[in-house]
Amino acid sequence: MTINFEEVITHKQNYFKTRFEGDTSSITKDIKLLTQYDVGRSKSNTGYQSNFVDYGFKEILIFIEECSKILLEGNSFKIDFWVNINRGTDFNYSHIHDKNTISAVYYHKVCCDKAPIVFEHLVPTIINKKVPFIPQDKDVIFFDGLSPHKVLACGNKNHKRISIAFNIVPHK
Repeated sequence: MTINFEEVITHKQNYFKTRFEGDTSSITKDIKLLTQYDVGRSKSNTGYQSNFVDYGFKEILIFIEECSKILLEGNSFKIDFWVNINRGTDFNYSHIHDKNTISAVYYHKVCCDKAPIVFEHLVPTIINKKVPFIPQDKDVIFFDGLSPHKVLACGNKNHKRISIAFNIVPHK
């Protein structure tokens, strides 16, 4: 798979956006299987967040790997990832990921436009700037792992948003 970022990427101040154009049916199956056996964990979330995943999700992983090769200019890396399922009242508190990582989120199922991921300044008490990103199904965003971000609840208890989060960790 060849990805031409000149054609598919949109650069904003806090993130790069592209789109996954592959078949999502296998991802749906992998999510269903995962949630049957993984009770999840609590990190910065009020919804479901799986433990790190080490099987399945082949097609989206290949896509993330190809994008990461371009972003890291061919340097080697490893990828950790997990699944998030937020119902309409679930949200993620403001948090960062590990230093020296690139983080990414693939949006498998988006419920509506009222629950963006919001990027904040590293020191929000000094600079209160917020950059929201309202995802659509199949969107993928990449951002610095140290960028503070949160996910808002949409408020509709019947809604559900499913995403897969990635940490791309370069090898030294």
